[in-house]
Parts: sequence; C-alpha cells; structure tokens
Amino acid sequence: MAGAMRVADEAAASTRGGPECARSRRTLRTSPRPPATERRPTTIWLVPPIFMVAYGKRPSLDEGAGGCSFVIIRVVAAIAAAVVLGTGGTASAAGDQLEAASPFGAYLAAQHAAKSGDYSTASAYFRALIGSDQKAAVIADAIKAFVASGEVATAEKLSRELDQSGTRPWGLAIFLRFAGDVLRNDMASAEALLDPMATVGGLDGYLVPVLRAWISGSRGPPSAAFEQIDRIAERGVLISFFNYHAARILDHWGQREAAGQRYRAAIQEAAIPDRMALAALAHFSATGQTDDAIRARTSLAGRRPASGTVLALQEGAELRSLGGPVNLAVPPAAGVDRSDGDQGQAKGLDQRDVAVGVAETFFDGARMLFSQQFYRGALAYVQIALYLEPDFLAARLLVAQVQEQLGANDSALASYRRVPSDAPESWDAGLALAGLLGRLSRVEEARSELQLLGERFPGRVGALSALGQLMATEKRYDQAIAAYSEALDRLDWLEPHHWPLLYGRGAAFERSGLWERAEEDLQRALELSPDQPFILNYLAYSWIEQGRRLEEAKAMAALAARLRPDNGFIIDSLGWAHYRLGDYELAVETLERAMAAQPGDPVITSHYGDALWRTGRKLEARMQWRNALRADPDPELAAEIEWKLEHGFDELPPVVEEHEI
Repeated sequence: MAGAMRVADEAAASTRGGPECARSRRTLRTSPRPPATERRPTTIWLVPPIFMVAYGKRPSLDEGAGGCSFVIIRVVAAIAAAVVLGTGGTASAAGDQLEAASPFGAYLAAQHAAKSGDYSTASAYFRALIGSDQKAAVIADAIKAFVASGEVATAEKLSRELDQSGTRPWGLAIFLRFAGDVLRNDMASAEALLDPMATVGGLDGYLVPVLRAWISGSRGPPSAAFEQIDRIAERGVLISFFNYHAARILDHWGQREAAGQRYRAAIQEAAIPDRMALAALAHFSATGQTDDAIRARTSLAGRRPASGTVLALQEGAELRSLGGPVNLAVPPAAGVDRSDGDQGQAKGLDQRDVAVGVAETFFDGARMLFSQQFYRGALAYVQIALYLEPDFLAARLLVAQVQEQLGANDSALASYRRVPSDAPESWDAGLALAGLLGRLSRVEEARSELQLLGERFPGRVGALSALGQLMATEKRYDQAIAAYSEALDRLDWLEPHHWPLLYGRGAAFERSGLWERAEEDLQRALELSPDQPFILNYLAYSWIEQGRRLEEAKAMAALAARLRPDNGFIIDSLGWAHYRLGDYELAVETLERAMAAQPGDPVITSHYGDALWRTGRKLEARMQWRNALRADPDPELAAEIEWKLEHGFDELPPVVEEHEI
C-alpha cells in the first residue's frame, strides 16, 4: 500500500541524523547521535557577557566630524550590503570589490558576510578598513570577525589597540589579551587581566575561576582558587568541569591522591568528553588503581563505543592523553605505579602546561555554548583554544561543527579535512565530512569519502553503515544492501549496539520487495535490542499493512509508542493497528494524537479520514482526505485518496482476522 511505501521512503530520507530525531515510523538510521541540547539535572542558560557587551555602543565612522553613527549603519546594513555583495559574497569577490567600495559600503559588506557565517569575507573587508582612517570606528567588529575566522593572532594584536581607539575593552578583548600573555609566559599580566572579571555572570563567571586556577597553579597548588571553584560547584552545576581541571592541576604537582579524588568526581557524570575520561584512565592506570581504572575504561567504552578514540584504543593503539599514555589493551596492575620517573613528584606547571590547560578551559566553554545553540559565542571560545594549542584536534572538530550550524559549509568541510589522517579523531572527522557532503547533495563525493574511510579502517563498520544509509537515502537499495552486508561480514559476532546494521539492511530489503529477507533481519535486530522503538515500529507496521500477526503487531506498536510518546508516526502505527482490528473508535482517538504530534503528514491524515468514515463521520472523513491531498502525497496514495473521495470505501472490509501471505 501507499502507506508502506511512504514509510520506507521517509525512512531513507531521515537517515542523516539519528534515531532521536527520526521523522518516519521506519527509519534507516544506524547510529544514534546526541541531541543538540543534552539533558542535565540543572539547566544553566549561559548567555556570555562577551556578546552582551560586544554589541553595545559603538563610536561613529568619523567621530571627529560627527559622522553617521553605527546605530544607523546597523539599521540599513541588511539593505545596503546587497548593493556591495549582490546575492552572495565570497572572499575573492571581496578582494575584487574592496578598492571600489566606500568605507561605509565595505563595513556593510563585512557585517553582512559575518552575519551569514562567511567570516573569511568579513575579515577581508575589515582588514582593508583597519588599514584606513576608519580603524577606530571598526576595530571592535574587526576583532570579532578575525577571531571567528581563526585569525586570532591578528585579533589579539588589535585588542591591545582598543584603548587608544577610544573603545573600552570588553570580555572577548580581555580574553584575547589574556591568551596572548599566557603564550608569552607573562603569567602576572595574565592574572591581572582576570581581576576586573571577578564578578561577571553568565558563562564567564564559571570560566574565570578555572582560568585563575591554571595561572596561579604555575606557582604551586592553587588552594585559594580551588576553594572558589568548590564554592561554585556546591551549586550542583558543571561538577565534572570543575573537578577535571582541578585534578589536572593536582596531577602536575604530584598530588596523586587528591587528583584521584577529583577524577572520581569528574567521571561520575555520563556526558563527559572523551578527553576527560582518558585523562582519568591515564591517572588511575599510572598509579595502579585497578578498580578506578576499570570504571574509567567502562565509562569511556560504553558512552561512545563507535568514536575514533574508543575504537583506536580497542584496536591496541596507545594514545597520549593530556593525563599521560593510555592503552586499553594493557590492564593496570594493582598497586603498581607505572608512571615515569618524575611523575608523582612535585614538578609543577610550565608555560606549555598552563597554555594547554587554559585552552581546555576555553574549549569546555565552547562546548557548553554549542550545546545550548549559542554558536557564534562557541566559535569565539574554540578559536581561542586553538590559538593556545594548535594541535587540539577535538577543538578543530568543534570548529567544523559550529561552522556547519552557522551555514558556513565550505569552511566546515575545510576544517574537517584539516584533521590529520593518522589521528584517532580522523575517523570522526571523516564520518562528519561525508555526512555534510551528503546533506549538501554531493552524493558521489560523500560516497567516495566513506569508501576511502572504510578502506583505511578495515576492522571498523561505521563507514560502511553510513554508506548504507546514504545509498538508501538515494533509493539505491542494492548498493545499500551491499554496504550493510559488507559491514556485517566484518564482524565476528553481533553485539547489541550493532542492531542498526540489521535494521538498515532489513529496511533496504523491504524496499527492494524482498520481504522474507527483510523480516529476518528486522527480527534479528529486535533480538539484539528488544526495546528499540524504531525496530518495533517498522516490523509492526509492516505486519499491519500485510494483515499479519495483528495482535502481536499492536502490542509492539503500543510498546514503541510508550517509548516514543511524542512520535506521530509511531502513534499512527498503533492507531492503524486498532483500525485494522476493527476498533474504530479507539483508532480515531489514537490517530487524533498522531495528527497532533505530526500535523500535515498525508498518510496519517488519510488514516484519520479512514477511521472517521468507519465511525460514520463521513463529512469529516472527506475533509481529512482533501487535507491529505493538499499535503503532497506520493502518486499511489494520491490515487487512493481520490478514489475514496469519489466512491467512499464501504465495499472495502476491514481485516479483522490474521492470515498468512
């Protein structure tokens, strides 16, 4: 029926995210991804003071002559920028137009480019403006554009010229000066810069105490800074963040017992980054704390089993984490301190240690902003992190992710490609690169990237799984089946987290008309993950459409609906089961819930009309069928609805008994 065809088509179309955001009742997604905003016991809305102050009062373009104010400029920027940039500016176009543009036009073009996420073009215009007599007027906006484009050294140099331009330094400018002082090993100047920020709120209020701890930690274990951190942590927020950084500083000073206590507290939270778990694992392994090391290993491998870091460790690679070397293949020996000679002694923090710790702090701030969708703020923080530590690959990945969210796709692609191919993070970067290419409809490029990634890592299945998703999305089901089959052939045994491979192949079989093979794969997937709502729903809806095993299918759809109570497609499957079993009143009630959860879907609307007709509400049924026609159904469903509008379907009896086909 058209409903079954629609389900699988939507399944393929929805595979580029993860089960959490699946749109169809059957989805071919094979690897869940975390939602953009992770759930926390306490939500903190961290609007950074940087971006509150940064967009405050600005001087005029020509203060001496009382020229046009920046308030007016901002009002007309959206209109006038089009005159300079046309329908879409690029960095090369900016270069061609710089000489011809007036300062006013160049500024408008720069602002337009920045708001569009094209920071390289914005930087090109601002570079010309700061070389002109308009420097004082544009310096603050230029700093922001340079930071966003990754030209942090230029932004840091400009931040030291703010005073003479008449612009009061704000949060971003202060952090730039701070980072520059750290790189120059001027810790006293860096610490002094934090004094005016001691009472700031928002995210900076959480970052500044940790930044101060790293700076003062260069002189010895910063007990006073730790006391301030602990007072903030007593609020019950960001506990892993505070304890992780304290543990790292204590580790540097050889205070292993105190560091271990901090690491234990840090890894209690589930949603910690890989690097935090790695550092804890390195500490516990080096000090022979077997039970803690096992817990850290379990936490690391269990949270993101398909990440490049975890897969590299499981394959026997030794990684150099920020806390020391880590190798999952070598279990820690109880009570044996395997650390290097001066480890465990008070060696302290040198300039490099402080720079890395400060980079991590800004990176964590960027992660927090990214999780709450403050993408421009996240980009500023993570670019500062990379300025301090250019080899910080997790930060490079985050830059690419932020650029994606801002629509700067070319920049994001370039950032993913900058991750070295011999780094564990290259696996994550390769998958993300292919995913972005697929979303940009550059399918053959995405396919090529995934094939190369699969060849580089012959023991892994993630690239082949993603290739299967991509081919299914393109309705190239034979190639999808081939990719999933190759992935399954690489596995010696199946574990619960492998269910998406069978699920994806089963859906591709179903769409290819090979139902018996599809059913076998779907049932095997369900054995691996009995409570996976998308498997339950796909298999249940298939049986319902075929008129088979209706009571069992209804129970499966009901379980799926309990697991995903807000998914309109799953609720529709349950309503359709009630309908096929002849319980029309309950079908109407259930399908109304599906309509509310997923308004405008033609299949759900058509189903709802069918149930209304069976309860005698024929005028309402016809209205819903017309609504379904207006919702752009596929041709088969459209023909079915048109037939029902003309004839009704009293002559089409419901299926109330199960039969085999």
